[in-house]
Formats: sequence, C-alpha cells, structure tokens
Amino acid sequence: MSDELNKLAIEALTIQKRIKNDTNKLKKIKDQLIEKSKTRNSSYNINIEDGRIRIMKCKKLIYYKLNEKGFSKLDNQTKNDLLKKKLLKVKFIVNNDNYDDALINNLIPNTLKELIEKRERQPFYVSVYTDIKKNILSKPDDNKDLEDDDENDDVIDDIILNVFPPDSENFTDDDPKDLSEIEKQEKGIE
Repeated sequence: MSDELNKLAIEALTIQKRIKNDTNKLKKIKDQLIEKSKTRNSSYNINIEDGRIRIMKCKKLIYYKLNEKGFSKLDNQTKNDLLKKKLLKVKFIVNNDNYDDALINNLIPNTLKELIEKRERQPFYVSVYTDIKKNILSKPDDNKDLEDDDENDDVIDDIILNVFPPDSENFTDDDPKDLSEIEKQEKGIE
C-alpha cells in the first residue's frame, strides 16, 4: 500500500472515530431533549444563536417493519390474502438487470421512462471500521483483482443495508429529504 493511501486511510479512520463519538454524544443529547419534551403536546423550535433545533411531536409512537426474508418464504396465496386485506402495501423497485436490457433494446414505455431517475455509483465502496472485531466484510487480498460486476454490487448493497439499515438512528440528521416514509409519518412531515 502506498504511503499516500496509508495517510488517507489513517485520516479517514480518525475522522470516522470522531464522527462515531460525536454521533453518540448527539444521540444522548437528543434523548435528553425528548425526555424533557414529553410533557409538551406539539412540535416546537428552540432558537439559538447559530441555528435552531426543531423538536417534532410524533403522530404515531409505534410502527411495524416487515421481515422481508420471512415474507418472501410465504406462498403466493398467503401474500395475496395479506394484500387483499390491506394489511400490507406494495412497494415497487426497478429490476435493474431487466431495465438495462429493455433500455438497450428501446422497449421501455415512455410512461415508465419519465418516472425513472438514473443514478451512478462510485466505482468502489469505502468503509471505515473503528473496531476490527466489527468488520464483517472479509478483507480482500491486495494482490487479488476483484470482479467488477453488478452481482457483487448487489451483494455489498444487501450487506450494507442489513448491517447499516437506512432507518438506523446513526444515519439520520432529521433532514426531511433523508427520512424514510415511516419516519416522515412519525414526525408529521408531509
């Protein structure tokens, strides 16, 4: 590993440790703010010199998350029954492989084409681990070339989403554009 890469890695690790420490401190402060706000009946702001803190009253204190792996194991009839009873909503995602093929062959209907936003990824993922024991991804051999294919990207996406779910408390700054639909509903954001 070159000295330049090593220096960048050390700097990244130092910053990651500071972020983790600050994130933990911020969580404790937010928990204290929530505890001291429990007697209030509505959302409110705390204006300070450098900005403001918005404390939003949640409309619903309980939400439910579906175990998608367990659900996928159910038979289709059971899945359909749950949908018909309106206990579940259907969430649509783009099947990237099929969409790519259809796009190449110009088979995408305009109505769908207008709804799809194309996003590009960086060619690599960078993860910074502050504790070697928590590193669940195997360390690639420096001499081994990793294949660059969508299957590996999807596997890494799955691992990252399972280890660091998007609704994890460490990954939200309460900016509405960063919140999931459930978090928006909880916080009363339309």
